[in-house]
Amino acid sequence: MRGLFAVCLLSLIFFVTGCAKDAITIDREGISKDLFDYAVKERQASRKELDPKADERDLRKNVADELVAETILVKEAKARNISVTSDEMQKAAAEMRGGRSEEKFKEKLKKLGISYDLFLIRVKNRLFVSKLLDTMVKDNSVTEEQMREFYAKSQLQFLRPERVFVKIVHLNNEADAQALLDKIKGKDKFDTLAADLGKSGKASTTDYGWLEPRIFSKPIAFAMETAKLATVQGPFNLRDGSFYLFKVKERQAPQVVPFEEAREQIKEILRNQEREKAAAQLVETLKKTSKITINVPL
Repeated sequence: MRGLFAVCLLSLIFFVTGCAKDAITIDREGISKDLFDYAVKERQASRKELDPKADERDLRKNVADELVAETILVKEAKARNISVTSDEMQKAAAEMRGGRSEEKFKEKLKKLGISYDLFLIRVKNRLFVSKLLDTMVKDNSVTEEQMREFYAKSQLQFLRPERVFVKIVHLNNEADAQALLDKIKGKDKFDTLAADLGKSGKASTTDYGWLEPRIFSKPIAFAMETAKLATVQGPFNLRDGSFYLFKVKERQAPQVVPFEEAREQIKEILRNQEREKAAAQLVETLKKTSKITINVPL
């Protein structure tokens, strides 16, 4: 019995659920069906906004290819004595949660049918891959000449979108949102009333600040882009049942970002391109000596 338990525990370490058949095997290493399903759901969630009509078969094939490449690179990282610390894990997981608490993020994953433990496995795998590529493509691998040439050919990429100088009130329910609109009654009391609501805890308010409308949903972004200055817009219903109202004070036209300001962004873009190229080449080389079996329908 102890021997069987040890075998199953070892399988779990290599992403196998219990002693069930793996979704993918690479030599003697298995990628569990749970991990494959997690990656599919992760990709579906990210594509829902970008391409809701994406072909499911293409999605599953892309996920399988991604997991094969990831597993091969993780194995290579370990062979080169690369390790991932618990502090690095915690920092990376926090970044991927996007500012949400661990509890809130777990709730979101649960609604998607995704295990937090599998999320942590993916975080760790990506850290291994990132650290491996850091050893292959050094920080100083991008030259000044390459950066300036990229900037000259790609200035549209460094066009700062239109920005608005806006104050936002985030209300917990529609009743409070409508009450705020009723009190304004066309007069410029928005700032005072918003501050009062913030103090009472009925709303979250921001100070006026510059931001890009495109970071919001399409209805809010369109309203910010087209709203008359100094007029209150809303309420806009969010998915979580809360409501937005805002007022735009100023508007700034799109501007080309100067090279010096875009330098670090360009360097990161070019370095990432080199990293992707190095990763693809390494994966293709290692795949030639690997036995890969796909056990799930694609």
